[in-house]
Amino acid sequence: MKNFKISLFFMSLLGILFLMSSCELEDPDPCEGVTCQNGGTCLEGTCDCPIGFSGTNCETEDVCLTGNLVCANGGSCVDGTCECVVGYEGMDCSTLSRDKYIGTYTGEAVCSDGNNPLSDVSIEAHSDDTKFLLNMTDDQSSIPVTYELTITGSNTFDLPTQMACSGCLSEEGGGSIDENGVVTVNSTIGGNITCTFTLTPQ
Repeated sequence: MKNFKISLFFMSLLGILFLMSSCELEDPDPCEGVTCQNGGTCLEGTCDCPIGFSGTNCETEDVCLTGNLVCANGGSCVDGTCECVVGYEGMDCSTLSRDKYIGTYTGEAVCSDGNNPLSDVSIEAHSDDTKFLLNMTDDQSSIPVTYELTITGSNTFDLPTQMACSGCLSEEGGGSIDENGVVTVNSTIGGNITCTFTLTPQ
């Protein structure tokens, strides 16, 4: 009887050891302790992230994808912001940069050969979205002129070499618009006369 009890004890002990070894041999869950954020799913210990998210735990968001941000007129979405091509601006690049210039103005020309008031000053749209037309009359000469200006940035423009009227001297330059809507045009006329036109919105 004593030997039987000893045998039973050793058999029970062997059974327990066998069960313990069996548990130790089972493959651990590779996803245990892995937390996938933003709707990600753990597959074999690695987070499978939804579109627009990346990183070990899907913690990095690309809002250009998740926010469905569409940049118009050739703009590009970079880090959640639209980078617009020249001539366009706004959150989605749908606003024409030239629109802020359109209207009527009072003006004055300060030139190296004298100062002249300006009349009939207006800015209108051009058929090209990246350009606009500046119309005005020099009160001293009473000659109406029209300049074709080209957008170069959100608040800047270029005055390509041109003759603003028949018989006028060639001009070139550029300018800008400030936060109050005042337009400044810097021009070189005939290669030696410099003028600054200051246009104030009416």
